[in-house]
Amino acid sequence: GVRVGGFFEITMNSSPEGNRNVKVDIETPQSVKNEINATLTKLENTINQQQQQLQQQEKSMATLLTNGGGPTTTTQQPHLSNKFPISKAELPHFLSMSILMFLFIYVFTTVRDTKDTLVVSNCGAEAIPFLKLYGVMPCAAMFIVGYSKLSNVLSKSGLFYVTLVPFFVFYGVFAFVLFPNRDLIHFPPAEAAGAAVGGGGALTAATNLLRYWSFSLFFIVSELWASAGVPLL
Repeated sequence: GVRVGGFFEITMNSSPEGNRNVKVDIETPQSVKNEINATLTKLENTINQQQQQLQQQEKSMATLLTNGGGPTTTTQQPHLSNKFPISKAELPHFLSMSILMFLFIYVFTTVRDTKDTLVVSNCGAEAIPFLKLYGVMPCAAMFIVGYSKLSNVLSKSGLFYVTLVPFFVFYGVFAFVLFPNRDLIHFPPAEAAGAAVGGGGALTAATNLLRYWSFSLFFIVSELWASAGVPLL
């Protein structure tokens, strides 16, 4: 045998029957044993750490499932009724949104009937196609282009107010300034123009629209509110 920090021994035996037995004994050096033990210890520690991490993840998933998918432990508030699935905390938000939508539709219904009445009674029914083609369509195209550009710059709340305020400002100005002073701002005076239109004179639809420019502008803004304002808002 040879001994260098360990030993290597081979023993051979033979029996009278002619059978031979070989025995091999190997003992590794102590430094090799220490290195193997250190490696096994590291592997065991790594496996234990991974098992602990898996257990923590399983506990976290169980907590999330218990809380209904949310990280908090707050209990869900009950609904007001089965047919009205809204909690008490959500009721103010629901009422404000409902009132806002009601006002939008109310304004839409009011101006939809008013615009036709103003234009037909003062400019004639033949003026409506002309006004939609040369007034509403270009303004609607410009509105959509401006809205798309502002949507890339402003936040949702800012875009909402920037889009909504001009409509209400115009309706306020029309109700309290333009319409009460319609006899002063329209040319020629309303009596002469009304007689010309009613008597079927030579005034064309385009001329009537220019004479009653506030009614034409009201018609265009109302069409924008109905076609673009309400669906987008």
